[in-house]
Amino acid sequence: MDAVPKDCWYFLVLVISLPFLKVSEQVRASGSSVWLQDGMVLDCLCPWTGKLSMVSWIKQPDKELLAIYHPEYGAHFAKMYDGRVEFLKASPMDGSISIRNVTDKDVGLYSCSLQAFPEGSWTKDTLVEKQVISATTSIHPDSELTVSENDNLTLRCLHVRNDPVNGVTMERLKVREGGDVRGQVLAVCSVHQGSVELREFVSRGSVTCSDTANVSLHLHPVSQEDGGMYRCHISTNNDSYASTILLTVFPSRGWRLFSVGLNLFVLIRCCVVLNLTKLHKSKLFRLSLNTRPMIVNTRLMIVKSLSLWYIPSVPSIIWQDITARLGNINTVLVL
Repeated sequence: MDAVPKDCWYFLVLVISLPFLKVSEQVRASGSSVWLQDGMVLDCLCPWTGKLSMVSWIKQPDKELLAIYHPEYGAHFAKMYDGRVEFLKASPMDGSISIRNVTDKDVGLYSCSLQAFPEGSWTKDTLVEKQVISATTSIHPDSELTVSENDNLTLRCLHVRNDPVNGVTMERLKVREGGDVRGQVLAVCSVHQGSVELREFVSRGSVTCSDTANVSLHLHPVSQEDGGMYRCHISTNNDSYASTILLTVFPSRGWRLFSVGLNLFVLIRCCVVLNLTKLHKSKLFRLSLNTRPMIVNTRLMIVKSLSLWYIPSVPSIIWQDITARLGNINTVLVL
């Protein structure tokens, strides 16, 4: 029996595997993003141990085949990627690739699927985008939101232009050492043949994608760790643009009321001291100006100790506010 030609083998693998991948249960890793640049690396490093069966790369939303790798039969690349894509194979379970001679057409969402025995299928998405924020300049948000801890919040990526939308990506921006800005992909909503497809990679909260490809991130409730910069990257037929949102999270209303009450207490105490100083000139009272560091520290220790006795988890921001308020008192009554 004649050997099956290599091209036919790749075709059979593709025909058999893609329908299976579509309906089978897969383990999906958190998505990532990289800037469009020559020699960029699209990571597909599976954390499992086992035997690698096959690695395949496709580009969304058309599910365009990019490359296939088999440990025995080698690698096969689509025509437009042949000579530009290389499998790195840094470890037995590494399906990462590098792409050179890049163009603007290489911007988009890529999906890696790694088949392993006996674990099964492991997938990961990588967003390739043009760098719209310089690493040497500060980030200026287009809008700002301020909420209290434990409140409910919805962040929305809304496209306002009339061009047909291909996809919307929501990211959380993080500044690394040296000022380099990187985005952690939270969700991708892509439009394909009149329908929308949502891919979410959030560790908390939930994501929705409307029929018009508007992405919303729901945080119920909001925590201190949710604060930071978020970016919406919107791709249309003619252009792509981004908008940023700065989210600031304050301590919960209970802590804010506690702080306000403490401020009022300090103000009233100061007024009483001043009035008693003016009314009483006996030997039992004497006025000491600007000799209060030790007394202020003692008061702060007493207040903090009592508060920790009743409220074990007072945030550090409250103590900073207490110290600042006590520091504004320049007259102290000494008995």
